[in-house]
Amino acid sequence: MPALHRSRRSLLAAGAAALASAAAGCLDGQSSRSRTVNDDPSHPPESATTDFAIETLRDPSLDPIIPIGFDPTDPDGGVTDSSDVPATPTPDLADRRLRNRMWFILEDAHRDRLRFRREPEGTDALRSFLTAIDFDSESVVLIQEPIAACYELSTEYVELEDDEFHASRCRKLRPADAACAVDDRHLLVTALRVPQAYESSPSGMGLGTSSNCRPESIETNGGDDA
Repeated sequence: MPALHRSRRSLLAAGAAALASAAAGCLDGQSSRSRTVNDDPSHPPESATTDFAIETLRDPSLDPIIPIGFDPTDPDGGVTDSSDVPATPTPDLADRRLRNRMWFILEDAHRDRLRFRREPEGTDALRSFLTAIDFDSESVVLIQEPIAACYELSTEYVELEDDEFHASRCRKLRPADAACAVDDRHLLVTALRVPQAYESSPSGMGLGTSSNCRPESIETNGGDDA
């Protein structure tokens, strides 16, 4: 549809300047801190690695799939009353304090405590991905966030240290034939399997998003038809 096509391209042009100066997203919680990410992903830091695997789940509804109050270290999963869980995460992608939710799955017990609030198409694949983790040498990072319906995310690289985790992503328009409306938001759940066996959730963690994608970026858009 030409009108939609022009609208999406106009949206990209209007947001390019803001995206080019994007910084790492701040995460809620006392143990989290933000980090500024180089907007030129062609020059990643020396500590960067692309040795990770990804599974994603994208859904048109903003209702959380992973409970916002989920705590993998809590024997009850951190959620005892569903009425305490917000109905939706914020749809405002400019609100960097709230747009991301991140959890570290570091052992079998953490994985067993995860209970999806709802199970749209793709949940079984995500569950299988989590089941295949070798916690002796790997960890899983779960990220749940709203994303503009006409955009997709690619993960450029991650940085891993004993008490640090940072992921650098880029955001770009989905293919022109993707079913979307420029004012809509989707929910995106990303599972990153990384070659770092964290003993506990790192005290330093962050996400960065750039508007410049390298051709070899690893797609994490959760499916073109979502």
